[in-house]
Amino acid sequence: MTTHASQNPNKPSPIERLAHDPHKPLIICDADEVLLEFAKPLEIWLRGRGLYLELKSFALEGNIRRIDDKSPLSKEEVRILVDDFLDHVVDRAKPTMGATSAVRRLRESCSMVVLTNIPHHLRHRRQLAMKAAGIDLPVLSNVGEKGPMVAKLIHDHKAPVLFLDDMPGHHSSVAKYANHAHRIHFVADMRLARIIDPALDSHHRIDRWDACVDYIETHLTFSGQ
Repeated sequence: MTTHASQNPNKPSPIERLAHDPHKPLIICDADEVLLEFAKPLEIWLRGRGLYLELKSFALEGNIRRIDDKSPLSKEEVRILVDDFLDHVVDRAKPTMGATSAVRRLRESCSMVVLTNIPHHLRHRRQLAMKAAGIDLPVLSNVGEKGPMVAKLIHDHKAPVLFLDDMPGHHSSVAKYANHAHRIHFVADMRLARIIDPALDSHHRIDRWDACVDYIETHLTFSGQ
């Protein structure tokens, strides 16, 4: 979902320390609503603050409302709230259905890295929490659109690259900056999946990990991997 967490664009992710085999398929995967639940823990957290999430569009702004009068929070209120929520939830990572076993299977033949739009100071905590939840992957934090970071990450990669994300805008960004990456639009929460169309700049839309693993393995087979 669209978030508005405040982030410092001047502090880079530790991409320079990320090592992966350029001749091995690489999967660049989002965290929230792909590998990790986001909407469900957000709803629980909001209820404790007299708020609720109205799932009418694939965005937070305009959809976080007060329980008492159903009025929406302002853009600035949502930004502050999301910052607080991310700090609260980052240590409580809960994998989406099938994510843990999917990662285990995919890592038999692929390298994987998590590219997540989260404040940079939370990156290490997110990585530790994901490891504790059974998803032991390197994590890169990002600011804004993901295309430039993906392009930097794969500029000398020789093997196929796959990009998974729930946000259509990130697929458009990757199509612009790293068009050879094969883009899979993935939305884990079925309620959210029903209210958003497949990303126009994705190659395929899948919302279940078992089907996604099968698709990736088939794609790599036809790619000669």
